[in-house]
Amino acid sequence: MPDTVLYYAVGPVHPRNLRLIASGLPAWDFKMVYEPDAHWMTDAALGAIPFEKIPLGKGADPVAVDPRTVKAVVFSTIQPRRAPVALLKWVMQHGLTSIAIEESNQIALNDGVVNNYLLPINHLLVASPHEREGFIAAGVAADR
Repeated sequence: MPDTVLYYAVGPVHPRNLRLIASGLPAWDFKMVYEPDAHWMTDAALGAIPFEKIPLGKGADPVAVDPRTVKAVVFSTIQPRRAPVALLKWVMQHGLTSIAIEESNQIALNDGVVNNYLLPINHLLVASPHEREGFIAAGVAADR
């Protein structure tokens, strides 16, 4: 059985990003976690996504997946909102690897004021060397 990666999609561009990542890792089983009340998550949008889709619940166990099958959870954002916090808590409770992918140079574009990657994850993939320095200055450990 292949290792499973959960990809937490927040916006309409994220399923495309998931396709790109999954195409480079064909031996892995990708599943998309999403917030079912997101305005962009229409039946048509869901139907066009070629991965198993898992709605993020609001209970103590927000993801209906056996955590023993999950190798990592990739976050498209890790901002301090209820949904990503609940998912990250689940990840931490089960000792899973968390990865966040910064998709734009938001620190540079927003003069250091906006940062949607504040929560404590294992690995943060940044958009540029400038962003890396900005995250380190904001308190993110350099080895993350």
